[in-house]
Amino acid sequence: VEQLTFLWLLFASIVFGNITVLAAIYFTKTNRRNRMNFFIMHLALADLMSGLISVLMDAIWKLIIHWYAGNLMCKVARFLQV
Repeated sequence: VEQLTFLWLLFASIVFGNITVLAAIYFTKTNRRNRMNFFIMHLALADLMSGLISVLMDAIWKLIIHWYAGNLMCKVARFLQV
């Protein structure tokens, strides 16, 4: 139960934090197209995708008792997490 709670809190903070960073870059009128903002935007997108794939999948994995998707999807899900 503690791991599941921690994973959901981690997932929520990853999504909230990265959406905030992306919105701040998007709605800033001055110097939106410089190299540093480009780097930070892609870093936030990569972290958001990592959170969506890895943390969310791990939370769902711990939430369900029985895996219904079969052996192939189990291997694909674990491959995407790496």
